Amino acid sequence: MVAPALLAAATLANLLLDPHAPLASHAMVYVLAVAVASYTVSRTGAVITAIAAVLALNFFFMAPRYTLQVDAQENVATPAAMLGVALAISHRPPCRGGRPRWRG
Repeated sequence: MVAPALLAAATLANLLLDPHAPLASHAMVYVLAVAVASYTVSRTGAVITAIAAVLALNFFFMAPRYTLQVDAQENVATPAAMLGVALAISHRPPCRGGRPRWRG
């Protein structure tokens, strides 16, 4: 329940910022939601959140809006970079007691 709430909050924040912010700023709001999710949900949940965030960015904020198509070539790099960063964040080691616990 945490991850969908984070994505909903990020989408709402982006809708409020939409007239004033470029696409890359919208992407960073979603990356923040994925970062928070990586600390609160399982690794699988964080990866699913990262993928859902890219889909939400594409659907709500990239032309043509309300589709999952990418109209302009330059708009391919932003969601691709966002997905890479979000997936990297989602694979951070879990923390317990203030110290990272590395799994081998």
